[in-house]
Formats: sequence, structure tokens, C-alpha cells
Amino acid sequence: MRSALALLLTTAPGIAPAQTTITLRLPVKDVMFLTSTSSTLTLSPPTQAVYDGTLTVVTGPALTVESNRTWTVALTSVATFSFANAAGNVFANPSKPATEVSWAVTNSPFTASGTLGVTGANVTFTGATGSAASYAPTASATATLYFRPSWLYSRDVPGVYSLSTLLTLATP
Repeated sequence: MRSALALLLTTAPGIAPAQTTITLRLPVKDVMFLTSTSSTLTLSPPTQAVYDGTLTVVTGPALTVESNRTWTVALTSVATFSFANAAGNVFANPSKPATEVSWAVTNSPFTASGTLGVTGANVTFTGATGSAASYAPTASATATLYFRPSWLYSRDVPGVYSLSTLLTLATP
């Protein structure tokens, strides 16, 4: 049976083999993922030392990017914190500005990358080729966010302050 098959696959002398071309198309879509180790960060209430100017740094979430094209991650927020009174208190909303929170991707020493409440601040990542303005495609780039809020006796009354911060993975 094998020799018969071999005989069928050979061509007679002087006859050109038949040929055809097959085009293989592989569509590739954008693959861009941004993950965070946490979606909520609860800080400890500020102490007297913190009100007096001892700034504390809070470790935020770790971010990871996977992307098959150039990318950036922008960090934005609204201009002021929302406010809810603590039980038994009736304070007016102090309108704490988001710009009173600095953020960074390094903590030793803390080197502010920007302040919240400012649109368009890009996050710097390790394990990525490029700069915060445009990184090359990567299988894994990481950044840990650090936050440093400041507090004022004259305005920051007891209550719960909340600020939604948006991280956007996009192409430059």
C-alpha cells in the first residue's frame, strides 16, 4: 500500500506539479490589561503629629500592565473629597481639595510624582521600556502607588473623606 501511495504522489516526466498559494491571515487585536491589587485604600485617622506637619506616606495598591502596543497609565481624580460626618457630628462639608494628597511610585525617599485633582499625570512603571509618556509593549510592568495626604487644623474636621481616583490605561 505504501509503494502505491508513493507512486500516486510522483508526477510523470515532463508534467509540472500543480501548485496553489494559501494566504494565512492572523488578525491581532489590542491586548491591554491594567490590574490593581486593591480598589479601596483606608488610611488611619491623622494624629496630632500629622496635623503638626509630620507627613506620613501610605502604601497604595500595586499596579500591573500587560499590553501588546505602546501605552501609558494616567492617574486622575475629582477636585475635592466627598465628606460624611462622623456619628454625632454636624459639620459643613469642608471641601478638602484633592491637591492636598501627593502621590508617588517611590517611597525611599518619597518623591512626589504629582498631586491628586490634577488631570493627566502619568504613572512611572518598572520593568517597562520607555517613559511615563510612552512605554513599549510588555508582558508585565509594575508600579506601586504611595500617597501622602496633608491635614489642616483649620479645615479638616472629624468625618470620613473619600476621593475616587481613576487609573486609565491608554495608547499615547
